[in-house]
Amino acid sequence: MSSNVRTFGQRGIARDQDPLDSTWHLKVGDRIYGPYTGHDMIRFHSESRLVATTLVMREGALGRDSDWHTAALDGVLGTLFRAPTATSPAFGKRGDVAESKFVLVMDIKGRRDPALDAAISAMGRAIRIAPNAWLVSGTHTANGIRNQLSQYLGATDWMLVIDANAARTASFNMGPEFDTKLRYVWPVLADS
Repeated sequence: MSSNVRTFGQRGIARDQDPLDSTWHLKVGDRIYGPYTGHDMIRFHSESRLVATTLVMREGALGRDSDWHTAALDGVLGTLFRAPTATSPAFGKRGDVAESKFVLVMDIKGRRDPALDAAISAMGRAIRIAPNAWLVSGTHTANGIRNQLSQYLGATDWMLVIDANAARTASFNMGPEFDTKLRYVWPVLADS
């Protein structure tokens, strides 16, 4: 899309609009966040807060991009997931190739989404040790796992991810009281 801007006595200069100047909304569970610019979305991607399966909707878009769809299928954001380079971070994955060991604990109040189990299994070697607890080994980060799996949880569900190798945690819907207690009991682990 081009627009000519003319000022008195000057020739118009055609400027292309940067696609990253568009705005998007994010949907996580039943919550909608935004609007965010494309530049915000790139930052979220580098912070492991935007993954390929995150539901997004672009404001003012036509066709598929005007409805909820995954970030990987978005006409602009999809390039973040299709064009990795040597310098781009592996979103939600560790920079080194060493695997970490994770403990996932969830409290699911409503009907369990069967896609949750499939998403956990797709992360690497995984075994369910209790109805709502898993051991997982993979190259992800605690925040990356939280961001990937939180889309399968409801508004009253919660999740705790513990990275046993990196001494990190990430949580979803656990509230500030939990965070305070976690920092008191195990301060090195509380990074979320």
